[in-house]
Amino acid sequence: MLIYHVNGGFPAVTAETELLTASADVTQGGAKAPPDRYARFQAPTAGFSEEVYFHRLKAGKDGRTTVALVNRPFQDGRGIGYALRYPVAQMPCFTEWKMMGQGLYVVGTEPGNVNPEPREKLEREGRLPMVQPGEKKTFEIEFAALGSAEEIDKVENEIKAL
Repeated sequence: MLIYHVNGGFPAVTAETELLTASADVTQGGAKAPPDRYARFQAPTAGFSEEVYFHRLKAGKDGRTTVALVNRPFQDGRGIGYALRYPVAQMPCFTEWKMMGQGLYVVGTEPGNVNPEPREKLEREGRLPMVQPGEKKTFEIEFAALGSAEEIDKVENEIKAL
């Protein structure tokens, strides 16, 4: 089981932050999640309970996908954020973990080869990946810092094209 747990916090995460994805579908607790719930964020909130969303992402012709966490209004519209690019065949699952609490204010953007569910459940459902003795697996991921409105727009257009 492999998951890259990439956390974004302040100043990338504020009430103005957006998650940009090419999601074919998004679920939360087995139900379809509305975009205004998973793609938008809020100010730190007392008593907030974590939220977890499972995304199935589209890939381009090269088999890769891109996701980005962006805060466009940062520094009078200069913008800030980051993007992750990776092959969907290597990591077909994308988990979003939102914790909008006071004192614990973070968003996890997590590509992986499975969603973080109990090992026993994954094994029972035939979804537990295994590496056989002597077998090798390769995983690729690109991290990009976004520090301008132009860089954010470029990544957003890349994601829209998927």
